Amino acid sequence: MSLIPPGRVSAAALLALPWSLLVAVQAIIVPPTPANWAAADPILHVLPRGLTVWGVPALGVAIAAAWFLRARPSAADLRWSIVRGLLGIVSAGLIVGAIRILAG
Repeated sequence: MSLIPPGRVSAAALLALPWSLLVAVQAIIVPPTPANWAAADPILHVLPRGLTVWGVPALGVAIAAAWFLRARPSAADLRWSIVRGLLGIVSAGLIVGAIRILAG
């Protein structure tokens, strides 16, 4: 038996979608330059450039869709995941902000 019900795991996967959207928007507004590509991780050079730019958001959508279809979360599970996800975002923002203030 899982500590977290599959529906909640599935709903949590949906929280990755805004990040995937951000990556896609950045790729459209400010596409990677040849200098960015030259400085990229060498493993990315194995794959076609277009796949590496669009692969991250596409993979995020595919994983979220697969988990959502597999577990079919209830409305309560979705609410649970969204609240915890937002708390995690706020917590991470506060921690990063504190580190920024302390370390400069």
